[in-house]
Amino acid sequence: MKQGNRGEAERAAIAESLQSEGQQEKEGKLSSPFVWRSEGIPNDPATLDALNEWANVWGNEINPTMGDEGLFDDQNPNHVEAMNKLKAAAEKVSSQIPNVKFLCGALIFEGGYLQLSI
Repeated sequence: MKQGNRGEAERAAIAESLQSEGQQEKEGKLSSPFVWRSEGIPNDPATLDALNEWANVWGNEINPTMGDEGLFDDQNPNHVEAMNKLKAAAEKVSSQIPNVKFLCGALIFEGGYLQLSI
C-alpha cells in the first residue's frame, strides 16, 4: 500500500496498526459473564467452549459455595461437587491449550491469559 508524503516512522506505525487490527479479529471472544479480561484467546470453537465452561463453573458453582470468607470448604458437599465440575472443566481446557496454568479465578498460557471478575 503506497502512502504519499509520510515518513518511514509514520508508515511503519500505520502498518503496525493495520496488522494489530487484523490480529484482534483473529482473537476469540468469550461469552461468559464472569470473564473480566483476557488476551490471546484462540479463535477456535472448542477452545472457546472449554474456556467459557471453566469460567461459568467458577462463577455459578465455585463462588457461591465458598462462604462469606471466600474460602474453599471441603466439608461442604455442594462445594466438593462444584470442585469436581471445575476439575472436569479444567481438563477440557487443558486438552485445548497446552501448558495452561490454573490460578484462583484466572489461567495463563503461552501468549495469553484469562482473568475472572470474581
